[in-house]
Amino acid sequence: MIATGDHVVGTEVQRRAMAERAGARVAVLDGLGHWWLAEDPDQAARVLVDFWSSV
Repeated sequence: MIATGDHVVGTEVQRRAMAERAGARVAVLDGLGHWWLAEDPDQAARVLVDFWSSV
């Protein structure tokens, strides 16, 4: 997950680089911060269900 408003865990560039290095898919949560799950639980649930449905 890349919450674009999250400035606690490094820059978006750093997070994308680590995801690429790990071979991970990336979901962008535009405008959400470090507590993205609590900030927009509906969007978070959609992203998580989409991921779980694909594996």
